[in-house]
Amino acid sequence: ERGRRLSGENVAMARRLGDRGAEARALWNIVVANIYGGGDAARAVEAGEASLAIARELGDREQLAFTLNDVARAHMANADFATAAERLEEARTLWEDLGNGPMLGENLIVTGNIHALHGDDEAALANARRALMISEEIDNPWGQSVALMTIYRAAIIRGELGAAIRSIERCRELGE
Repeated sequence: ERGRRLSGENVAMARRLGDRGAEARALWNIVVANIYGGGDAARAVEAGEASLAIARELGDREQLAFTLNDVARAHMANADFATAAERLEEARTLWEDLGNGPMLGENLIVTGNIHALHGDDEAALANARRALMISEEIDNPWGQSVALMTIYRAAIIRGELGAAIRSIERCRELGE
């Protein structure tokens, strides 16, 4: 709650100062505080879309990518999976161009989760495997662990219990 309140104050301050970059970041913080802090998904979408507009106006590709990635979760929380997928696709292109491996891996995992929710286990698995490969290349244990969770779920659904057990054991090791 405090983070949401302070982010709102930061938006107001940035507007008073005419600092559009700070405003975009503060609006993005509202997204983050609401999505990861148990807040209001509709408010997160509103703030996120406003942040996107400013980031586009300023040509701030990194802010755009961060906001796209997180506002996608807000759209998912509102059951708007089509918009979430569009936001993730746009962010993924930016992460690739920016060379941000950790965020590219995160993006692929969330995209894979959307596929899994819609019963497309093959696409979910393909995204998770790519995220795992990227995370291994950049030595990102967290990214590897999360990718392996998706791989585990797909293996369970397919009845591949040995592969599922190996994935979840490796996931646990990396998570620790």
